Amino acid sequence: MLIPFFFYHLITLRTHAATILSHAAASPLSFSVKDFGARGNGVHYDTLPIQSTIDACSAAVSTSPHIPSCHVEFPRGKYLTATVHLKSSVILRIHKNSTILGGTKIEDYPREQERWYVVLAEDAADVGITGGGEINGQGLKF
Repeated sequence: MLIPFFFYHLITLRTHAATILSHAAASPLSFSVKDFGARGNGVHYDTLPIQSTIDACSAAVSTSPHIPSCHVEFPRGKYLTATVHLKSSVILRIHKNSTILGGTKIEDYPREQERWYVVLAEDAADVGITGGGEINGQGLKF
């Protein structure tokens, strides 16, 4: 089942300080996209480092029943990316002064137009976005 996850590439949205999902406690586990090789310069694509960080977070949660969720941290910077796939129990924490930029090429998105999102969650549960940063689909440049 396809769960559209908020960010159609033509829309610019700001995340709020509160997590979209309500979590009773903050996750003690987090991974930074910078540690997985993201440059955050807004020029070079960071898709692979971002997706690798999401995958590592998901794997850590699935192998440890005492960890309810994992945060993927986006420190200050501009992270250019094609579609990334959010997985269960992963929360993106986009810090203030951080921006995830959607790619401006058609090949940055899945073939099916109804799946054109910067962040896509399919068959995923307990996901969220927090931190006060921005996801910008760059629709006017598309």
